[in-house]
Amino acid sequence: MKAVAYIRTSTKRQDNSLVIQENIITSFALNKYIIEQKFIEQISGRKDNRKELLRAIDYCKKNNATLICKSIDRLGRKSSTIQQIYDSSINIIFVENQNIDRFTLQILSVVYENEVTVTRNRIKQTMDKLRAENNWEFTKIGTRNFSTKGRSEGANATKKLYSYKNKNIVLSIENIILKTKQVNYLAISNELNKLKTKTINGMDFKPQQVKRLVQRYSLTKLLTEYNTAPLSH
Repeated sequence: MKAVAYIRTSTKRQDNSLVIQENIITSFALNKYIIEQKFIEQISGRKDNRKELLRAIDYCKKNNATLICKSIDRLGRKSSTIQQIYDSSINIIFVENQNIDRFTLQILSVVYENEVTVTRNRIKQTMDKLRAENNWEFTKIGTRNFSTKGRSEGANATKKLYSYKNKNIVLSIENIILKTKQVNYLAISNELNKLKTKTINGMDFKPQQVKRLVQRYSLTKLLTEYNTAPLSH
């Protein structure tokens, strides 16, 4: 059976998602459909003017082909987009929702659209609250994060914060190594957890996380300096 693949992400930073979607659709179509065309675009799911989607619909109508999409949200997040598909009378399959009927599809499209609106309103309310409390410093970078400069500032701010938190964790690891005279990732992670020392994400430590920090900050040099036991995993 003839088919076309429609693949969409919101931004160019989601290039990996394009590959994932393509692989999922290709695997699904294997031995069932012949993918004649792939229509790929990087555009917000809330926009109506979706050139590649329009091309995909037109191709399906002219060639009696089925439109295959990974999931409903990849097709779009506006009820008008779903209605556009509905009005075109083409056959469409969502890999992750294969048994969905057109009526349910229309209902879900309204739900998704409302979900986006509610989320945006909550973000706006939170930012307005921070402004009112004169706590705006936490959101300044975020408001500029749509530009290249803003993203760079945001990345640097995050890097500094992580570096500061890691510094304290590394000091704790150094003290444990000096105390035990060995580098044992499991033992160190257990000791950090006993001391209620958390990772930068607020989680308990695991041996692999300790290993990364030991290697990143060259803590194995302590082995040479203090002639300690061999490194153990």
